[in-house]
Amino acid sequence: MEAKELIIVIPAYEPDHLLPELIDKLNEYFHGHKMIVVNDGSLNKEELFKEVEEKDNVILLNHEVNMGKGAALKTAFNYIRELKDSYIIVTADSDGQHKPEDIYRVYNFYKKYNKGLVLGSRKFDGDIPKRSAFGNNCARFLLQLCNGIRLNDTQTGLRAFGSDLIPFLLQIKGNRYEYEMDMLSLAKQRSIPIHEIAIETIYINNNSGSHFRPVRDFSRICSVILKYTLPLFISILFYIGGFIFLYFQFKNHEQLKDYNYIIALVGSGIFAVLAHYLMNALGILNGNPYVFKNKRSVAYYLLGSIVVLGLTIGTSYAFRLFIPFWWLSFGLGLLVPFILLVVWVYFFSMKSKLFED
Repeated sequence: MEAKELIIVIPAYEPDHLLPELIDKLNEYFHGHKMIVVNDGSLNKEELFKEVEEKDNVILLNHEVNMGKGAALKTAFNYIRELKDSYIIVTADSDGQHKPEDIYRVYNFYKKYNKGLVLGSRKFDGDIPKRSAFGNNCARFLLQLCNGIRLNDTQTGLRAFGSDLIPFLLQIKGNRYEYEMDMLSLAKQRSIPIHEIAIETIYINNNSGSHFRPVRDFSRICSVILKYTLPLFISILFYIGGFIFLYFQFKNHEQLKDYNYIIALVGSGIFAVLAHYLMNALGILNGNPYVFKNKRSVAYYLLGSIVVLGLTIGTSYAFRLFIPFWWLSFGLGLLVPFILLVVWVYFFSMKSKLFED
């Protein structure tokens, strides 16, 4: 369904005079389109929000107490869902960091393609507050490493998407800054396209008006990124634990002691791959069930696992034949399969495009 109208969503906590000014400018750019401003429990701002509410095309929603940016966005999305119509939604910050021209460009980009999630991406070079540059660079690195998502700006509040994504957006957990990061990770999981277009980078008074709490909020963001790697790390633990257990279990077995090394390699490898597959296929511990949504992806995963298992056995057993020191051959025999397993699981679950529609 093609979206008929634009709605601009502006979550606001302790805003200043820049918010009414932004609304005036947006009314000049977007004639007659709705703006939803969510007052997220601001204190002593009654006069300012009264001024905002009296402006044309503004719908004001209120939280009695501060609940967080993610909660404010969800409040607006619930309101839009009740309108029972199709809209293009653009979210923007209230602190003057998003120019109306850039809001229009993000909106226009989405309107052209009418699909996915569009991000207004800032450049973090030049005279940028150190905490902002550091936080974005760390989050960008972790997001690419753990989730295979490569973006220039992971924390931008300027985003455009269709109202058809609202059911998905309301399912995302988290009520504060981590909500927007989780949106990116889950969009990747569900093969929702993510686009970036460059916008101007604006920091007013060295970003002193930001309510981002560096330690607490950044730790929330990191935890959101890392939680989707749990199936990978757990399968690695299964591999290491299974290898050691099987190796020593059969080391003194009268009939199988000569094959205990191969048994440990094959058994632990199969166990680790199976554990990873089940956690993703069943959505356990933040596993990604969308990875295995068709027969081709399952066949590709199993075929790759067999190839990696064969390489594991061959390379590890070669160490046993050509390295005279038992402890060194044992250590390398454990390390090489570990590396191969990590590379394979990471490549498939984070990088492969074969399972996408």
